[in-house]
Amino acid sequence: PCFWWECLIDTTVVQTELEAEHVECEVFGEGCQGGAKVDLKVVSLKFEGVPLLKRHQMVNDLFSEELSSNKIHALTIKAWTPAQYEAKNKTTNTTIS
Repeated sequence: PCFWWECLIDTTVVQTELEAEHVECEVFGEGCQGGAKVDLKVVSLKFEGVPLLKRHQMVNDLFSEELSSNKIHALTIKAWTPAQYEAKNKTTNTTIS
């Protein structure tokens, strides 16, 4: 048996290379046989002042082997600075009376 966390996404690489404060990963499909869809959320100070496309390239570069071998068929990335993440959480956690 092959478990996705053993063969697809090593979040410690994201945390180390991008000095990420927060990483969330959700995998859909059988990535070990190929073709998994991965949703990845990364929060890092390294994204400060970096355009969105460049942020995505920074994350994609970490998974170039998995993408080229089709272990990951689709990689959806949310790449935020800590301030953006905090603002987003405040908006989603607000309750309406």
